[in-house]
Amino acid sequence: MANKNKNVILEEILKQYKDNLSKTDDSKIFEYFAAEQLLKDENLDEEELETGLIGDSNDNGIDGFYIFLDGELINQAEEIKGKRNGLLRVYFHQYKNQYKIEEDVVLKFNNAFKDMLDFDNTELKGWNNSLKDKIGLLRDIILKTASYGINIEFIINHISKANSKDIEDNASYWSKVENLKKTIGESNISRLDIKYNFIGGEELKNLSYKKPEYSIDLVLKDSPLTLEFGDNNIGYIALVSLKNYYDFIVDNGNIRKYLFDSNVRDYQNSTTVNSEIEESIKEDTGIDFWWLNNGITIIAGKDSSQIGKRLSLKNIQIVNGLQTSYSIYNSLKESDIYNTCDDRSLFVKIIICDQKPIIDKIIRTTNSQNTIPSSVLRATDNIQRDMEQYFESKGYYYDRRKNYYKNLGKPIDKIVSINLLSQCIISLILPEKNPSRARSNPTVLIKKDEDYRNIFSDSISFQVYLNSVLIYKKVEKELKTIILDKNFKDNPKMEEIIKLFKFHIARVLVSKLTSNINPISKDLEDERLIERIDTNMVRDSVNILINIIEEYEKYNKTSSQTIVNISKQTEFSKFITTGLDGRIHKVT
Repeated sequence: MANKNKNVILEEILKQYKDNLSKTDDSKIFEYFAAEQLLKDENLDEEELETGLIGDSNDNGIDGFYIFLDGELINQAEEIKGKRNGLLRVYFHQYKNQYKIEEDVVLKFNNAFKDMLDFDNTELKGWNNSLKDKIGLLRDIILKTASYGINIEFIINHISKANSKDIEDNASYWSKVENLKKTIGESNISRLDIKYNFIGGEELKNLSYKKPEYSIDLVLKDSPLTLEFGDNNIGYIALVSLKNYYDFIVDNGNIRKYLFDSNVRDYQNSTTVNSEIEESIKEDTGIDFWWLNNGITIIAGKDSSQIGKRLSLKNIQIVNGLQTSYSIYNSLKESDIYNTCDDRSLFVKIIICDQKPIIDKIIRTTNSQNTIPSSVLRATDNIQRDMEQYFESKGYYYDRRKNYYKNLGKPIDKIVSINLLSQCIISLILPEKNPSRARSNPTVLIKKDEDYRNIFSDSISFQVYLNSVLIYKKVEKELKTIILDKNFKDNPKMEEIIKLFKFHIARVLVSKLTSNINPISKDLEDERLIERIDTNMVRDSVNILINIIEEYEKYNKTSSQTIVNISKQTEFSKFITTGLDGRIHKVT
C-alpha cells in the first residue's frame, strides 16, 4: 500500500507538471521532469534543458546528454575558449517512464560508451545526427583541455519510476555497472571520475520538493555596522568568516548558483584572477583575507531582519563578488582548508531594498567598477524592465532574471526567457532572418553589443516581441499534432526535421502569415495574427521547408553534410529567403 501511495503522489506531481509545460507526450513530460530535477543545481531554463534532451531513434540508450565546463552549459566548441581551470562535468541520462527496472539499460550504456570514447570511430554508424554532434563536441572538449590537467566527471543516471530499493541487492545489475565503469576506464582518459546512479520514483519526488532557498541566515563575526538612509532604507557593513560565508552560499556541497545575478555570474573574467584569489585563501594564512579583497555586495528584501550577529536575509541576490565567491567555494570544499580558516574574514556589504529600479542601478554601478563588459548587465537596461512589465500586462512573464518567475512558481508555458525571445527575433523579425544561428547556440546571441542593439531596438514594438514568441510557441504546439500524421511519419527525415528546424519552420510560416517573403516588424504588430495560425498552415510550412532543404542539399553536396549541420548554417537561412520566392503569394 505504501508503494501504491507513493506512485499516486508521483503521478499527481507529473500531472501538475504537465499542466504547466508546453508538452503533451507523457514520455517527453517525464524526460523534462526528470532532467529538471536532476539538474536543478545547474539552474537551467527550459530552452537549455531542451538542448540536452536528444533521445529519439538511434540514440543507443542516451536520452539526455549535458556538458558543463567550469559550471557553464556548453553547446558549441567556441564556448570552450577561456575556460581552463575547474571541472568538465558530463551527465548521461537514460529515462524510463515505467515502474519496472530493466537491466539492459546498463548494457546499452556500455555499448554506447565503447563507441563514444573510441576517438578513431568518426563515422559512429547507428547513431542519430544529434548525438553524433554531441559526441563530437565532447571529444573536442576533452582534446582541447587535455593539456590543462582538467578534472573530468561522468555522471551516468538510469532514471525510472521504480523503487530504488528493489535494485539495491541486485548483484546482476551492479556487476553490469562495474563492467560499464571498466569499459569507460579503458579509454585511458586522464583524471576521470565515474559516478553511476539509479534514480527511482521516490528520489524524483523528493527532488521535486526541493526549491531554491532565497531566505538564508548569514552569521557575522561581530554585530554589523547599521547605516540608515532616508525614511525606509537600511544597509549593513560586516565581516563574515570564510567558513560561514561558504556555508551561506553552499547547499549539500553545491554552490547555490541561483543566488548570483545570472547576468553577472555568466562572466568569470580571466582564470588568472580566480587563481590569485584562491592562492591568497590557501597560502596567505598570516594575512586576513578581507585586507586583500574588495568583498561582496548582497541585496536582500525588506522583510530581512537582524538579531545580534545573525542576519536573516530574504530574497537574496549576490550582485558583486562572483569571482571571490567561486574562489572561496573552490578552496573551502577541500575539508582541510575549511577546517582551518576560522580566523580569516570576508568584507560584506548588505543592502536592504525591494525597489527594482534601485536594485538594477546597484547591480550596474557596482559591476561597472570592475572589468565586466556591458553585455553581461543586459537585464538592468530600461528596455528589459519595460519588456517585463508589458509581457506581464498580457499574462506572460519575461524572465530577464534567469528562472526568477519559475522559482516563484509561475506556469512554465507562460514564462519567456531572454534566450528564447532573442531566438525568435533573430529567426522571424530582423531583416536578415537567421533561424540557423538562433538554433545553433542561443546563449551567445546577445553577448556582442551590436547584436544586442539589433535584437532589442526601440524600433520594434513590444507587441511584436510578444507575437514572435507566441508564433513560435503556436508552431511548436501544432508540430506535435503533425508528427502523428501518417504521411509525415513515413518520411525518414521527419523526426529530425521537426526536432531541429522549429525556428526554420516558424520562419517560413511568418512569410505565409504575412504574404511577404521577408516581412518586417510592422507586418507582425497585430496581436490577432496568432489566431490565424492552424495545423494546415504549419503543415504547409513544413512541406515548403522540406523542399527547400532538398534543394539546398543538391547545391551543397559534401561528404560531411548532415541534416544537423544544415540546421546550423547561416547560408541555409539565406537560402530559405531565396527559396520562398515563388512559393509565397506576395501582397502588392
